[in-house]
Amino acid sequence: LPVGDEDDPFAGQFDGAGRTIAGLYINRPDSDYIGLFGVSSAGCTVTDLRLSELDITGRNYVGGVIGYNGEKISNIVLKGKISGQNNLGGVAGYNGVNSQVINTQVEVELSGAEQVGGIVGYNYRNSRVIGSSVGGAVEGTINLGGLVGYNYRVSKVKDNYSSASVEGVSEVGGLVGYNHPGSTVESSFATGTVKGDYRVGGLVGRVGSQSLVSNSYATGKVSGVDEVGGLVGRNWFGNITMSYAEGNSSGIDYVGGLIGWNRQGKVIWSYARGDVEGQEKIGGLVGYNDQQSELENSYAVGRVEGVEKVGGLVGKNSGSVSYSYARGQVEAIGEYGGLIGTGAGIVTRSVWDVETSEQLNSAGGQGKNSAEMQNIHRYLDDRWSISLVRTEHNDGYPFLSWEIDSGPARWHITDADSLDMLGITERIKEVYSYPNPFRQDKNNVINFILPANYGNDVVLKIYNLAGRQLKSASQTVNPGGFIHWEPNLASGTYIYLIQGNNRVSSGRITIIR
Repeated sequence: LPVGDEDDPFAGQFDGAGRTIAGLYINRPDSDYIGLFGVSSAGCTVTDLRLSELDITGRNYVGGVIGYNGEKISNIVLKGKISGQNNLGGVAGYNGVNSQVINTQVEVELSGAEQVGGIVGYNYRNSRVIGSSVGGAVEGTINLGGLVGYNYRVSKVKDNYSSASVEGVSEVGGLVGYNHPGSTVESSFATGTVKGDYRVGGLVGRVGSQSLVSNSYATGKVSGVDEVGGLVGRNWFGNITMSYAEGNSSGIDYVGGLIGWNRQGKVIWSYARGDVEGQEKIGGLVGYNDQQSELENSYAVGRVEGVEKVGGLVGKNSGSVSYSYARGQVEAIGEYGGLIGTGAGIVTRSVWDVETSEQLNSAGGQGKNSAEMQNIHRYLDDRWSISLVRTEHNDGYPFLSWEIDSGPARWHITDADSLDMLGITERIKEVYSYPNPFRQDKNNVINFILPANYGNDVVLKIYNLAGRQLKSASQTVNPGGFIHWEPNLASGTYIYLIQGNNRVSSGRITIIR
């Protein structure tokens, strides 16, 4: 069909000089390397192509465009259904070493067995899937992903998203089934429902050793049996950073709002908002934080319900957790995780919401009420690198800066009321004034004692209770870690704000003349 033809199903979706191939039908269930093209070798490129009403059946290495890609596929729009057994993809069944799939849009129904993905079934060594999207449904048994089934060694998935539903048995992910050791999932997201039995995740089913998931998220509902997580089912010696999950997660054992089982893995600057339900080792952020694992500067806020070893942040901890947050409700009967946890693990700078979770205990972390969770002061001195913003987001809870901009702070929290809106109702303990109230016999000077890491130069601002700024001045921090201020103000109550090194502390002070 020529571009612009009235029967063209992709009218307005493609600006290249290609054509639409409509109604391609292939039925070879006993043959391998099946697609519009069977195999391409190094140096071959397939680009600017549209395929509609596909109906392709093969055995292994089956793709809508190509069975085995040896170089590059780009600018593809595709709709249809594909079935086979192993290494099955909407665009390419197998993406060979150093190969690329770039800028593809796929709406497909896939049915296979192992290594099945909406764009690529098997993304082999040092290969790339970039800037692509997929919708529809993916079904199979092992290594299933909305985008990529198996992301093999040092391969990369970047700037992609999937809304496809995914259903299988093990290593099942909304975006990637298995992120093999050394591979990367970056700046990508998934919104489809995910169902499986073992190692089931809203974004990735299983994360391997030294592999990375960063700046990514999942919002779909996730259900399974064991090792079920809103973002990742099992994190096996891998790294999760600056990512989040919002979908609800349910299973039987090892179920977490972010990760089901964190085995010697590291989780930092991440959060979970979905409800979590299961029986044993159930956590708002992580179900089971295994030995030598780390959770750091993260949180969870969803409802958590279970029977044994249940926690607002972590269900069972034999690893390490670092001041992370959980937002949600937690109900359990039987054994709860202790506050500190046991084993060689570490929990650092991580918290959960005891109100929304309805859970006072966790195997690691600190419980906070909703007001504290939404107050910037709870994070300022825990190295969260957090700043106030005017944008309303995340129901008042902290969110990652990349969600709205690329500013210097890692986290943002909404400043809902402008300055009077800072939500300041009390001074934080780490920043205080002396003397207070103001007294003439103390030389008319107030000393503000600063927390560590505010730098040598800070800005002091003073506001009245209506939020009008009265003073703004740069100050040099004294060797003792404090600054001087001579008020020259009438008696009354004021708000102070101290900013330094991307940190903000504030509170009230009363002056009596």
